[in-house]
Amino acid sequence: MMTSRTRNDTGRTPRGPRGNCAGRLVRAAGWLSLLALAGPRVLAADEPQVSISGGVDQTNRQFYRWTIVNRYTSPLVSVEFPQYHGDLFTPPDGWSQKWKNKASVGGGEDAPGWVRTAAKGPAQGIQPGGTVTFQLRVSHAGALTRPGSVKVRFADGSEVVLKGVQVPSSQTFFEQNIMVFGMAVLFVIAVVWHLRNRRKSAAAAQAPPGTPHAEG
Repeated sequence: MMTSRTRNDTGRTPRGPRGNCAGRLVRAAGWLSLLALAGPRVLAADEPQVSISGGVDQTNRQFYRWTIVNRYTSPLVSVEFPQYHGDLFTPPDGWSQKWKNKASVGGGEDAPGWVRTAAKGPAQGIQPGGTVTFQLRVSHAGALTRPGSVKVRFADGSEVVLKGVQVPSSQTFFEQNIMVFGMAVLFVIAVVWHLRNRRKSAAAAQAPPGTPHAEG
């Protein structure tokens, strides 16, 4: 009796083109998974690997304080805070600090920047379950308080971006130039009003005597 399938000597049904294609896709997916595991991992910000609290000091708005809790399995070894007009940063003992646009002589431009602090090694980092407070002082030039993103890095290479953290920020382009924009709007209104009245005057001068003037 003939069957609808033929089998080879091993008892397996020969694979057609579709079966071979599916096998290649499975093998490719496996290789991609291995490559992804081999590279550095970036953890989602909403996962509980690390938490941060604090921000501007309401009693003295020249100071910002943040408390970081390491809820991950690897030591936390680096933190980067956005800053504007910052002039003094207090990290844990033994941690280094590097600035972009520090509010000091030769510190950079009068523009937004950052302060990055790092432990000498995993042993000096924030250990799993550990808590550390960082402090930043803003110069007397002042800054606005806005939500920003703080970047943290762990000893195993994992990184987390914590969004919505209170940080010292600069004015936006519109805020810096609001007077200029206001004067420009008033100028445009004055020009339009002048041209409208000029056209009305010209139309009235050209109208025959006794013609009633249009209103508006």
